[in-house]
Amino acid sequence: MTGVLLSAGLDSAVLAAAEARTGDVQPIYVSSGLAWETEELAALDRLLATPPYARVGALARLSFTVADLYPTTHWALRGEPPAFDT
Repeated sequence: MTGVLLSAGLDSAVLAAAEARTGDVQPIYVSSGLAWETEELAALDRLLATPPYARVGALARLSFTVADLYPTTHWALRGEPPAFDT
């Protein structure tokens, strides 16, 4: 079995699918508390429901919060990216 850090991004999605061709895969999602995680997890659920991921196990979730690294007003926690001119 191969463990793959999976975020639903292109790189990790391709890696998980490629590894699933030859063996079982344990997908691991690391939650860090950023604003877009709900949407990212929804995309990951849709991805894992497709045929290339038939040999991929249930998603394991780890939590590693970044709340102590950013102020509560930071755009990554609020979900409001800064304007292009800031």
